[in-house]
Amino acid sequence: MSHGKPVSLSKYGIKATDNVLLFDLDETLVHCFDPDSGSSMEDYNDTHQVTIKVMGEEIKALVNVRPFVRECLVQVASRFKLGIFTSSNQEYADAIIDQIIDPSGSLI
Repeated sequence: MSHGKPVSLSKYGIKATDNVLLFDLDETLVHCFDPDSGSSMEDYNDTHQVTIKVMGEEIKALVNVRPFVRECLVQVASRFKLGIFTSSNQEYADAIIDQIIDPSGSLI
């Protein structure tokens, strides 16, 4: 079995003694889809339209927040330092976190 190199989280203000809880953004916290896909905002309960600037290009997307995401984050934020993982790019993650999931910046 191969293990990756340890990641230092100190640049994010996280100490070795902190309890950290990481969430996967895509398909766990949210489901992002193309407005031209045939799905609409009415197909989901908590859907937002967001414009994401990626590599200089503006992309419009629909973002469905999974049920109870905000309530879950509020509950665990008192006991853990929260982080978000995505295999997508930083601009995409920042737009969704800053505009939809945690606009106040108080959780993540």
